[in-house]
Amino acid sequence: MLRVELQGSGPLVSTSHGSGAWGRHYMHVGRPTRPRRQQQARATTTPSFGESVKRVAKQVQGALPLVGLFSRLLSPSGGIGKDMLAYPEFCRATFDLAPDNFLTICTELQKAYGKPADRRYILLYLWMAREGGGMVPSKPIMSSAKRLRVTQDMEIEIDRFEMARAQIAEKYSYMERPRGKPQEQINVAVDALTRLVPGTGDAEAIPQPAASLIEELVTGAWADIPEAGQMAEQAVATHPQRADDYK
Repeated sequence: MLRVELQGSGPLVSTSHGSGAWGRHYMHVGRPTRPRRQQQARATTTPSFGESVKRVAKQVQGALPLVGLFSRLLSPSGGIGKDMLAYPEFCRATFDLAPDNFLTICTELQKAYGKPADRRYILLYLWMAREGGGMVPSKPIMSSAKRLRVTQDMEIEIDRFEMARAQIAEKYSYMERPRGKPQEQINVAVDALTRLVPGTGDAEAIPQPAASLIEELVTGAWADIPEAGQMAEQAVATHPQRADDYK
């Protein structure tokens, strides 16, 4: 839903979608209000208010990444998966589409396992799995999760992933770029998040409460897929079987 109101120096545009922490966003657009004399002089050439609203909305939708993001998410052919999203865009979209308790679950995992399971890191590897699964090899994503626990340098891990993704996407400039199946992406997400849990090896079953929390987080990040819950449950159960894939 897009709402435009005249307030202060320009129209106030808001988008509303979902009830999560990122459910409402406000942006000021437009030029400063002209003096009344100039406005009266231009009255004969100024379009109607309704036309102005439509024009501003269209301009904002194309120019601002956040509004354009919600347009893509709501489009019949879109969804998160249609375009390559940057990490901040993915976080906004995930909080908007996931259940209301998604942030609470992130916090619970962080409280249970400390700094290595920081909620920013959780979102980082959900993003890598969703955006890179099936296109970027999964082994570098696992290596990244292992490094991050030590270095805590998100910026360099984001740069490495985006460079790898861009190099592969460049080969598909004029054709559909490869994407992993949802189950493949969810497997990568579960395995990467497990590496944020101290003391858990690739060939070991995921301990509780990590297993349940990771399953809920992955399900929430793929909330647009009805079977995501079953896929996440399967990925958690079969986690030890994929250990050799990352050697």
